[in-house]
Amino acid sequence: MKKIPAGYTLRSSHVYDNTTNNPNNPNNPPQMVTAGQTTADEMLFDAFQWMIYQTGDENIDIGSLLLNDTLLNPPTSIYENLSASGISSFAYPNPFEAKIKVGYDLKFSGNVSVEIYNIYGNKVSTLSNKFEIAGANDSEWNGKNDAGGAKVPAGVYFYIIRSGKSTNSGKIVLMPNK
Repeated sequence: MKKIPAGYTLRSSHVYDNTTNNPNNPNNPPQMVTAGQTTADEMLFDAFQWMIYQTGDENIDIGSLLLNDTLLNPPTSIYENLSASGISSFAYPNPFEAKIKVGYDLKFSGNVSVEIYNIYGNKVSTLSNKFEIAGANDSEWNGKNDAGGAKVPAGVYFYIIRSGKSTNSGKIVLMPNK
């Protein structure tokens, strides 16, 4: 914590360059960036917390207080599944009717497999099995199986992403056709 004298003003200013001119832009070509706790896009959050100074405030460990702040550290249940193992993932739209995109962020480049399983643990479809670079990637599933390309029944399915020793998975729901 910093003690700031009375009368001081705190300001913050940021610019997000979502163009091809930004060499650090993870999307080429640039893509729409959205806000919210379930976004997979790069976001920025600024926060200032203040209190009227009292003797002893300098001994407060603000870091430990912020560990439980749900705005800075949202509960993982809002994400499909975030893993410290090297892969984070999400699926959208979920539930889905026609197509679902399984997005994943890789910490390391490598061979990646993305597979869909039914509730009985049987593999239904392989969406991807190829070398991919670190960063944001995705695969799309049209709700069809690999055996003949038939549409699978509505229900709950699971995706599993494997790369090296890292694994990540999530639940997806295929809705009945209207």
